[in-house]
Amino acid sequence: MQIQSLLLIAATAARVFAAIDPSVPTVGQQHRYRALPRGSNLALVPVDGSEFLAGQKFDIALEWHSEAFKTIDFSDLVFTINGKDAKKKTSFSVSRASWRYLSLPASGEYNIQVSAGGEKVNAKWVVKGSSTRKVKNTLLFVGDGMAPTMISAARYISRNTRFGKFANGDGFLEMEKWDGMGKISTNGIDAIITDSANSAATYSTGHKGWVNTLNVYADTTSSDNLDDAKVETITEIIRRVRPNMCIGIVTTASVVDATPAAFFGHTRQRGQGQVLVDQALNGFKHLVQNGTTNTWTEKGEPMPWGPAVKPDVLLGGGGEWFKGSLSVNSTDYYAAFAAAGYAVAYDKNDLAAATSAPLLGIFHKGHMDTWYERAYNTKSLAINPDSSPKLDKTTAYNQPGLEQMTLKAIELMEKKCTDGWFLLSEAASVDKSMHPMDYDRGLADLLELDRTLKAVKALPSAKDTAIFLTADHAQGYEAL
Repeated sequence: MQIQSLLLIAATAARVFAAIDPSVPTVGQQHRYRALPRGSNLALVPVDGSEFLAGQKFDIALEWHSEAFKTIDFSDLVFTINGKDAKKKTSFSVSRASWRYLSLPASGEYNIQVSAGGEKVNAKWVVKGSSTRKVKNTLLFVGDGMAPTMISAARYISRNTRFGKFANGDGFLEMEKWDGMGKISTNGIDAIITDSANSAATYSTGHKGWVNTLNVYADTTSSDNLDDAKVETITEIIRRVRPNMCIGIVTTASVVDATPAAFFGHTRQRGQGQVLVDQALNGFKHLVQNGTTNTWTEKGEPMPWGPAVKPDVLLGGGGEWFKGSLSVNSTDYYAAFAAAGYAVAYDKNDLAAATSAPLLGIFHKGHMDTWYERAYNTKSLAINPDSSPKLDKTTAYNQPGLEQMTLKAIELMEKKCTDGWFLLSEAASVDKSMHPMDYDRGLADLLELDRTLKAVKALPSAKDTAIFLTADHAQGYEAL
């Protein structure tokens, strides 16, 4: 493929590396930073082999590591694209630098060269253009933790068999009736076994990352979870280039759990629910926490980023992060979303009554209860007397299900947006039930996902919607 552009990052330094091959750890050596190429102490992110959409925004970070605890001087470092000066770098210390909010507008291969401390690292990035638009809408279903064996088990417990055959010849779930099916390798940069943050962020950006990270390339600074190099998500691209297209996020988990947050958030630590709520409404800001207090300020390195995602429909749990002691600066984000024009729903009756977007629906203090409790064993909900999303020490008895939330999101987005919509719909408790090997609840939620898929495919809008269904990773599970 023709080389269309050359990105050259050059630095000089007088320091000399210790005589150690960093790609061959010795006994007792600390874990190696996974962005370091084999045989080098110089790391560049995005890493070698990264792929971008043309115009997709991203940050670049450069780190120099030394087993001898030495540093180098980046003050003379030069960063050019096609021989022209790029945006000014920001130096965090004498051994780390970054460039913020860049993009490569032209399709093709880009050769990257980095030199510092007497070492060189080469990488190749590939930029791909977008294809011609074929449908108006896109819907991504995610069965969190849904292994292929779970789908088989759900089929057998929900379909009748007679003499070894499925009755009426219909033994397949709705999710097994596709024109095309395939497999995905979900491993990340730092581990073969991934988590929901890393894998969902890969779907959202096209870039693999680290366990626990959301749409960033993790660095080695330990005190700041928001200074890592970011990559623009598909929803941020929509906000930037398609202002009349709607965005919906639906989950049976907290709306700031890893999978939904991967479609609007940027952080190295997926557990920063308070920061992710703020990012959903206000976009990325470099918030820094004052010690262990609930005092957050925007300070430090300027980190320009694009518009906030501000989903047109945001439905799920997670009320604990929206006000009180766990929200940023104890902000009442219910009030903040309302001030931004959102209607706010707290139970399935509120959801049914909603007639327009934008809509925020938070139906539980934490993750929503499983289908088994919501639809069948409602008396057991009383076990938790403090589950209300209003944080008023009451029980969230009247929670909607995945099907109701998904259909309502589509209904409202169809009414609001002239340029189509993108929707994420996550069956989160497949994963959360299978962690403790609660097969009954996990498979019941999987079947709820299957019914939701069937209901969506019956809508008039389905003919103009690309529907995808996948898992973000698998749980250790066998169907016997």
